[in-house]
Amino acid sequence: MDLHQYYKENKDEINSSIMEIASELASAGLVEKHGKPFDEFVEPEDPDDPDSGTCYKEEYQAEFDELYDKEYERVASLMKFDIGEEDGIRKESGLDGPIDSLVSRANAWQKEARIRIVETLRRHGGRVTYTPEDEDGEYPVASSLYGKHDFPRIDITDVYLDGDAPYIMADGIDTEDGDKRTGFQIYDEQLYDIALFLRWVL
Repeated sequence: MDLHQYYKENKDEINSSIMEIASELASAGLVEKHGKPFDEFVEPEDPDDPDSGTCYKEEYQAEFDELYDKEYERVASLMKFDIGEEDGIRKESGLDGPIDSLVSRANAWQKEARIRIVETLRRHGGRVTYTPEDEDGEYPVASSLYGKHDFPRIDITDVYLDGDAPYIMADGIDTEDGDKRTGFQIYDEQLYDIALFLRWVL
């Protein structure tokens, strides 16, 4: 099979494989740098649920992310792969090469984030809610969301699934007037805030 055809038809699978390789290499980099076993770097996502999986401890997350980005770029470059290109083939990079790569990886992260957020919400019955312990309590995450006629900043209280797609939705408190607002659809640029909310609440 022609390489261009193979990359185009299997772009998502190739990207997933590169992400998995990059993750393994980044983990190995942490182990080598600190001289500690891998288990020292992770903790359960939910201490009360042994099947919840693991996540990196807060003190190592940024370091892992940096190593992961470098390894992803190195492997993708060697394979001449670019998730941002329609056919998956990396173009010869000029002065804009680093920016092109950054955009491509951001697009790949958004796609993976949406999948993982949907999976997480499904595991929790399709909705995750946060209620402050007292009336004046603080909310973990505020995000600028798209309303029908405005673009308010919202203290997120609920993230949930809606429709067959499904759509990721959010409710919350308007930070300006304190009103309850509901039914905000979440777009790619807000996925990071939603991931932070789920990480905090869960």
